[in-house]
Amino acid sequence: MSHSKHKEEGRFVLTLKEAPHKRSICETKMRYDIVLRGEVVAEVFYNMTGYVVVPGLPLPGGRYLSLPECGITRIKSEIRKINSEAKQAQNNMVRVRPRLRERLAHYRGVQFYPARHLFPQSVDVTDYAKACGYRGGRRVRVLDGKVISHLEVDWFAFLDKVREGIARRPLMQEAQQ
Repeated sequence: MSHSKHKEEGRFVLTLKEAPHKRSICETKMRYDIVLRGEVVAEVFYNMTGYVVVPGLPLPGGRYLSLPECGITRIKSEIRKINSEAKQAQNNMVRVRPRLRERLAHYRGVQFYPARHLFPQSVDVTDYAKACGYRGGRRVRVLDGKVISHLEVDWFAFLDKVREGIARRPLMQEAQQ
């Protein structure tokens, strides 16, 4: 029994449980708790025209799915969908890992080329970026307004993030002192 309980602790399974002890005297509809691994992670209550989930339905990635006011059957169906998707994702991860190791073993001998070789027409703007406050170790290469060396981020958005980093640094240093 303890082995199966330990197995359940690692899995992502949402359950909807009635919580009559949380109802106030004037409430006519049942309240519910959403439980994940034995802990209450969300609360469901009736609000004028339908049920509301606060703070939302938890997803495997750590985020929450926010639903509009709806019936309890819709919430139950969403929980079933989330549970089945989480189970499929967990099963796929177990199966994919050996294949991923094989692929990585294949790429060990492959030479990866820097952006300047792949995009010779790109412009190296690392010095300008460092003057604006960039502190990264990679070279900054721009082609057609996109920073191709950093996941093709827009050049102006990249500079805004760099400058925000400068603006936040003194505040962070003051907070540490």
